[in-house]
Amino acid sequence: MSIEVRYEYKRKNNYREKMTPRRHVLAGLKRTIIAFILLAIIILAITSQDSTSNSIHSSQEKYTSQSIEEKLYELNSVAETEERLAERRKYLTEKCAEAELDRPGNDSIHKPNAWEFFVNRDYHLIWCNVFKAASTSWIYNFNRLAGYSTQFLKSSKAVPVSLARQRYPRPTAEELANYLNDSVSFLIVRHPFERLLSAYRDKLEQSLPNTFHSKLGVRIVNQYRIKDRKNRIKHSPRYPTFEEFVRWLLCEWRAGNELDMHWTPVLQFCTPCQVRFDIIAKFETLQEDQNYLIRHVHLEHIIKPEWKNPTRGPQTRDVMKNYFQQLTKGQIADLYDMFKYDFELFDYSPNEYLEIGKQQPAPIECIYLSVDMIPRGYIYLDMKIRHLQPHSFGKKKRILLFFGFTILILIIYFSLSRFYSVMKKKLNKSNSLVVTEERFVERRKYLNKKCAEAGLDYSWNDPVNKPNAWEFFVNPEYNLVWCNVFKAASTSWIYNFNILAGYSKEFLRLNKEVLITLAREKYPRPSVEELANYLNDSVSFIIVRHPFERLLSAYRDKLEKNFSNFYSSVRLQIVKHKIKTTPLNNYPSFEEFIRWLLYEWQAGNKLDEHWTPVLQFCTPCQVRFDIIAKFETLQEDQNYLIRHVHLEHIIKPEWKNPTRGPQQKDVIKNYFQQLTKGQIADLYNMFKYDFELFDYSPIEYLGFGKQKTAPIKCNNRKISSI
Repeated sequence: MSIEVRYEYKRKNNYREKMTPRRHVLAGLKRTIIAFILLAIIILAITSQDSTSNSIHSSQEKYTSQSIEEKLYELNSVAETEERLAERRKYLTEKCAEAELDRPGNDSIHKPNAWEFFVNRDYHLIWCNVFKAASTSWIYNFNRLAGYSTQFLKSSKAVPVSLARQRYPRPTAEELANYLNDSVSFLIVRHPFERLLSAYRDKLEQSLPNTFHSKLGVRIVNQYRIKDRKNRIKHSPRYPTFEEFVRWLLCEWRAGNELDMHWTPVLQFCTPCQVRFDIIAKFETLQEDQNYLIRHVHLEHIIKPEWKNPTRGPQTRDVMKNYFQQLTKGQIADLYDMFKYDFELFDYSPNEYLEIGKQQPAPIECIYLSVDMIPRGYIYLDMKIRHLQPHSFGKKKRILLFFGFTILILIIYFSLSRFYSVMKKKLNKSNSLVVTEERFVERRKYLNKKCAEAGLDYSWNDPVNKPNAWEFFVNPEYNLVWCNVFKAASTSWIYNFNILAGYSKEFLRLNKEVLITLAREKYPRPSVEELANYLNDSVSFIIVRHPFERLLSAYRDKLEKNFSNFYSSVRLQIVKHKIKTTPLNNYPSFEEFIRWLLYEWQAGNKLDEHWTPVLQFCTPCQVRFDIIAKFETLQEDQNYLIRHVHLEHIIKPEWKNPTRGPQQKDVIKNYFQQLTKGQIADLYNMFKYDFELFDYSPIEYLGFGKQKTAPIKCNNRKISSI
């Protein structure tokens, strides 16, 4: 190894000795350049490291100072927001007290309305949904809190509010009161006029064809658009103008009609004077308000403050002037009256908008008369009056003014004539109410007398003959008790009790469930003891009908024309077991039905509620009825009842399920001519007490019967109860 090293060293030395002076110089230069390059690289590396270190250090200092500034700003912002929200709560409380809106009562603004509230029990959050005030965004947020993923909500075709209602059922007023004890409650409000305009632009001006709001727009145009000389409507634009919409809306409001949720005042919607709200957010400061809310309830990790449904085109605030210039100052003042409490309770002002309006008078569309007896409280005039501008008449000015005054005098004359006729009707109705009241007194006296004569006025404590509370509906809120007699305006009054229970007309119209099923969800069947207690402070009523007419109506509706599974089985049972010659795919004749019914009654079998006597159904000799209405005088009777319990503003006297085809009186003879006098006499025995207690007579019907002997009433084999 040492020999090899020495040899290598010797070889290199020999090489150096052989190098020329020039080569020595070049080699030295080469080494110098390499050393210089290495030195430069080292210096650059050190400099770069120092600058990077300084840069990182300075950026860290900058970030630290910036985050501190942001934190201080954030804390100040939160404190300001918290102070602002406290001021709003205090202001609302004071204004509610001044207007006496914080007192409990039975009308729509003095009792809590829980219909539009969303309650999330997991996060203890309660929100009253005010449409057109960030409602789409917060429905989205509540859907996220309910567990729906962002991907699902993005791809779903379902309406977001429908999805939300699947997870957030509408609470009752009592449930809402309980939830408020341990939850944060909030609502978002907006300047009433901006909210109204936003609703108009979104639902009418930009409505899609064949939707509910587009059809509403067509109706408004047909009713309120000024026609040309040939009585033709101008169809441009296709949607109602803002002025036409406002005229329609004011007429609906004055008439006391139910308004669409997009332009219903917040006072009626959320009843803020009856419900405690911890946070009152405003559309004008929404970003700060909802940032505070989300942090306050610790939901930053789930939802973000964003708007999901901005108005298409220019923003509402930017175009307000263009729309409100279409209105007169009088119309804007009327709109202020409509939304008066929304302005006052949430500290908004209408002054800016009143200045925009035109000075000329508004066109006459509907006249509101404060006469109680006029249905709905108003009269529509089927006319349009153009605004007269005298300065543009020229030579025809005097002629036009003359005709204008003539038309005005005619309008006043016809208005006074109408007013006179209305007052006359009012007096007639007052007389009619007195007559109706006397009739009810007579009916009660007659019923009590007949019950005593027949020995049917058993005591409530009688162990055998107890009152039957099964078919009673009790509404404690309106102190109303009703015994439902099927086929005696029962569908109409089940509908009315559903309205009183809080179901909306739109919901009942679209709902696929049977009305009585919906009603029983809100009105559980009372016990006899509960019924006795309710009767002490309630108005109780029953609607009765001529027993034979009620029976025929039930037969025609349930067997002759009804193809539901239940009554089809009844129909086939009668045909199969009673009449061997009748095809099984046919319905039984009236005579076959009567034979079957008489057999069931004589056998003591339980009867269907549609042909059970009223005596067994409502036990009228034991239950005190304040009002005994009759089908034959139903219009007058239920008008009196509705006024007597002060429900004119909620329900209307109308029939929801009239008998299809000709009226009962026109066809009753054809049906009863199928029976023998003996069968009709047996039917009378079956409904004997219904005839006697409610003053009905079977004589007319006995005259229809045939003289021949009735067929055998029943076979030896017993038909089981269906």
